[in-house]
Amino acid sequence: MLLTNLFQLTQDLDKNLNLFYSNDSLKHAIPIRKINLTSDKCCLICKEGNPRTLRDLNSLLGKIKQKNIPVFIEYLHSTYNIFGLQINNENKQIYLK
Repeated sequence: MLLTNLFQLTQDLDKNLNLFYSNDSLKHAIPIRKINLTSDKCCLICKEGNPRTLRDLNSLLGKIKQKNIPVFIEYLHSTYNIFGLQINNENKQIYLK
């Protein structure tokens, strides 16, 4: 997924939603704690603790000029592609998958 696509999917959502990574092999969702931006990719790093919010993502990355870069998840020193997201309004969470 490109950063532009992620912003388009989340532009009308509540900015206080927490960001998590989830896939079928994980027993529970892992919070996204750090955002690492380079000239050719954006990496969302998962660690236990308090997750980043959608507001954090928008404030850190919303003003960069080049948004046509891929977004990846890094968890346990492995990199995963993002193919979509799931929204849980009751728990105020977004699951990147």
